[in-house]
Amino acid sequence: MFSSAVASNPTTAIAATASATEHDNVEENYPALVKSLVQLEEAGLRDTATANDIKKADQAAGLLAPIYNLEFVFLLCAICDLHTHCGKSVNVLQIVNILPHEKYDMFEES
Repeated sequence: MFSSAVASNPTTAIAATASATEHDNVEENYPALVKSLVQLEEAGLRDTATANDIKKADQAAGLLAPIYNLEFVFLLCAICDLHTHCGKSVNVLQIVNILPHEKYDMFEES
């Protein structure tokens, strides 16, 4: 029922796709971001590190400190979940050519 309504409304389909893409990108890119910052930080600690490597390591440490902890990860997951659920609800509520009880049923499913 929900997919047929989304398919009939191109704007809703685009919004749903964009929402899912943003959510997937955050989940997929966070580990890569942390790994890259850790590698930069480790490169600056080597004996053969240049001044540029040390500068990059300091910047990486500054970026890594606030995001590489459990509180941030839990907050990020909560925001992603909230965004996903609210996005689905908003997409249902934006459908115009549908009876109120059908919209309510779709809203309850999302």
